[in-house]
Amino acid sequence: MPSVNCFRRVLLNVGGKKIIISVPHGMTETEVNKVMIVTRGYLQQYVYVEMVLAECFMQKIEKSILKKKCVRFEVKKKWVDCKKNLRKAIKYYDAYVPNADFNNEFAMTFYDKISEDLYKLRDKLAVRLQNLGIGEKSGVYANAIILYNLTNLCLGTYENIIRKLYEDLHVNLMQAFKDFAPILAFENSYDFMALVMDKDFKRLADHLMTKEILSYFDKVRNGVFNEQTLNAAAVNATEDLKDDEKDLQKTYIGISDFMKSDYPLESVTSKKAS
Repeated sequence: MPSVNCFRRVLLNVGGKKIIISVPHGMTETEVNKVMIVTRGYLQQYVYVEMVLAECFMQKIEKSILKKKCVRFEVKKKWVDCKKNLRKAIKYYDAYVPNADFNNEFAMTFYDKISEDLYKLRDKLAVRLQNLGIGEKSGVYANAIILYNLTNLCLGTYENIIRKLYEDLHVNLMQAFKDFAPILAFENSYDFMALVMDKDFKRLADHLMTKEILSYFDKVRNGVFNEQTLNAAAVNATEDLKDDEKDLQKTYIGISDFMKSDYPLESVTSKKAS
């Protein structure tokens, strides 16, 4: 890591906001711009997909959740806030691409591939909760736990990408891309889960996970980084685009290459969907 004296300050315009970041003294303006573009690409490809997954889950369970007696007004407010803040973050991503429909179609391919395991996970959590003595509330508890874990997944991926770029390129983009992080939605989902479960929240925390449940959590997490799904998503999302747009949009980033590379910028355009 270079010493502090090896850094210089750069003024950036991100979404109409002026942000000052520190970059290595030898990094050119072209390289800074490429870092910004690549970071947005990584976040778009992974964090955006995870946020759409969380939003689809909320849409699927909303009617069931809000009619439960245990979901009081103050609890419903946390749900509404989570939904609003998640949508706000998603719209922020959509504003950065020329075709938001491409974004959504890309993400929905992942939802279609992952949703079966996601709802199996929810159902297995509900059964586990019933075995721990939770009766009719087991379903709403399970839904609240899943929602929290989905927003936690989004935030964790965001932080890992920003951290990896900082470690490899010595550019801290946390402030520049803070609006791309679903921090408020994550906080809302935690509050919603804690309020819904009330006294059971701490009592059950250390007893929920079994090997089977953990294996389904892994299936959902790993599903976002599945390269076959990445390929299918890129193809599905480009079906209605013009030929010259298709080739550009089919380029995607292999997360394993990114996490292993000493200089991740070099692997950005190495993969094409086929």
